Amino acid sequence: MKKPNLFIVGEPKCGTTSLYYYLKQHPDIFMSPLKEPKFFCKDLHIECIEHWGRKKLKHYFQITKENHYSKLFKNARDEKILGEASVFYLVSQVSAKEIYQFNKKAKIIVSFREPVSQQKSMFLHNTRSAVEDANSFEEALNLEPKRRKGERLPQRVYYPSQLYYSEYIKYAEHLKRFLNYFPRENIKVVIFDDLKRDTEGVYKEILSFLDVDDTFKCDFKVKNKRGVPRFSKLREIATKSYRIRGMAQKILPLKVRILWSKTLDKITVKRVDKKKLYKIPKRFRKKLMKKYKPEVIKINNLLHEYNLIEPSKDLVKLWGYDKI
Repeated sequence: MKKPNLFIVGEPKCGTTSLYYYLKQHPDIFMSPLKEPKFFCKDLHIECIEHWGRKKLKHYFQITKENHYSKLFKNARDEKILGEASVFYLVSQVSAKEIYQFNKKAKIIVSFREPVSQQKSMFLHNTRSAVEDANSFEEALNLEPKRRKGERLPQRVYYPSQLYYSEYIKYAEHLKRFLNYFPRENIKVVIFDDLKRDTEGVYKEILSFLDVDDTFKCDFKVKNKRGVPRFSKLREIATKSYRIRGMAQKILPLKVRILWSKTLDKITVKRVDKKKLYKIPKRFRKKLMKKYKPEVIKINNLLHEYNLIEPSKDLVKLWGYDKI
């Protein structure tokens, strides 16, 4: 069996789900039926065990053994590309090395988004998934110091650092880990703004990067649309019931569990117009932008140093940080 040779590694809430579904449609590409195996972030597995104990590891990280990981690709035929998309890989300290040791010729796709928007979107996602219990975005960010001490951690969190929001915007640090192992030719960077503005153009670039037919016509329906909890208590019960989930993993095949997850999402999450979602107060946004500006400058410089974005593209200006 061929080894996976494509990894969409994050950042979270930067269009990775859409990319997964777009690539999944291509006849030369086989994507894992489980979108996020989370197999190579072994440090996060350890953090989960240290916080919850080994018995609950399987509830949060379904794939921890290589033979189980390989089974995800057992239905692949003669596709040129075998891939998966796990957004925790980019924040993980060890995923880059683990993926490199697994397949030195693998290709990596990384996606970046304006940091404040990324964090707000991540907070909303965590809230609807019953991972986050803070009442507001600002409260979630302010809770980080306590959570780093092991305080105020929700029961549903996979591992404590999952809610260390400040870690997710260290874009340059995350990308450097992959650049330390993979040549720049094997790394494709996608800017979320470009994906929204010119989805077809970015998709064509990615197909060219993967050396597959770039004339393929894809259905570009938006995936992972914004949403808010519809029945919060039901969602919380369904996602926190470790006994039920443990039994399901033993009895139900992977395809059924994936279908159940999608059904639960449809039942408990209400899709809403983005205009009706929580908006960050201008003063708070400006405060965060001042804090994150050094990180934006770092990733902008790093991307230009390795020629991973067009010479004319300036993320500092694109994201409005030149005015801060």
